[in-house]
Amino acid sequence: MYVSCTIADLMESKESTEFDAWLHLASIGNKIILDLPIKKHKHFYKWNNKGKRLNSYIITDRYIQFSFEIETGPKKEGNKLLGIDTGINALASLSNSRKALKQRIDEVVQAIIVNPRLMSLTNISA
Repeated sequence: MYVSCTIADLMESKESTEFDAWLHLASIGNKIILDLPIKKHKHFYKWNNKGKRLNSYIITDRYIQFSFEIETGPKKEGNKLLGIDTGINALASLSNSRKALKQRIDEVVQAIIVNPRLMSLTNISA
């Protein structure tokens, strides 16, 4: 069950020493209200310290999954990277829109090793 902040709220436990928090679920059919006990663990604390906990939850019969928003910094430039995917119509399709139709995959890899900047892949058929 996916639950958002419209019907769920994580409330810190003030009285209980067994549980760290309670997930309060309201408006679940026929005016049912549930309070699910939560015991936080090291992964929760790790991500909670690194970022902001979001108010959406995934609830299963065995656990409750929390989501966190983490700042990852500026996006890295990927202009020197090449992706290779095996295909149906071509042996290898490259992310620079070229295709290796006749070469074997080890020849494609060798071309990449020889020219790591990938400025020109003249020995690969289009």
